[in-house]
Amino acid sequence: MVKPRRCRFIGRSKNNLQSSNIVRIESDEIEALRLYALEGLHQHQSSDRMGVSRATFGRILKSCMRKVALAIVESARIEIVDVPWVVKLNNQEETVMEKIIAIPVLENSGDPALCEHFGRTQYFAIVKGDPKDDNIEFVSNSHDGTCMDVAGPLKSKGVEVLLVKGIGRKAKVACDQIGIEVYQATGNTLSESIKAYYGGSTGTDVACGHDH
Repeated sequence: MVKPRRCRFIGRSKNNLQSSNIVRIESDEIEALRLYALEGLHQHQSSDRMGVSRATFGRILKSCMRKVALAIVESARIEIVDVPWVVKLNNQEETVMEKIIAIPVLENSGDPALCEHFGRTQYFAIVKGDPKDDNIEFVSNSHDGTCMDVAGPLKSKGVEVLLVKGIGRKAKVACDQIGIEVYQATGNTLSESIKAYYGGSTGTDVACGHDH
């Protein structure tokens, strides 16, 4: 038996008459809404597509959602406005912006397994784009010094994202301070974790409570 719907209370009467008001939505706001609502991308993927930070993308998306809601509630006409800071792209399929990603791994060749701990890893694989041989650089971890001594060399290599199975609180803070985004690695190998990242299968709750 189908459960009957409960009554909903709303604060506005139905109005089918279009008002003379115009809500102007900028073209980058429409793109943010399209990526997030229609393509179903996570915010870090959507911000990569648009070439902006996650914080900026969040502000653009929030502004667009507010304007769309206002247009619906007020029965206003929507006008899309081009803005000078937007670059139009002919082929959206080729516009994914590849980030430089670091991942703790057990070996320095092939498609190595992931190391369970950030600070204890023997090597970091630094990858830009697909994990092909010419896109991967393996660097050794000296294990000496502070958490910043481990994270700092990664930043000097241009690393923007760190995928890890586990990372201590101090190391996470060190990465945050120098602008490296930290995500939970998914998968057991380097290629699996990269594929999962670009597919949106990552988490942000990675600190394990130890100082490693």
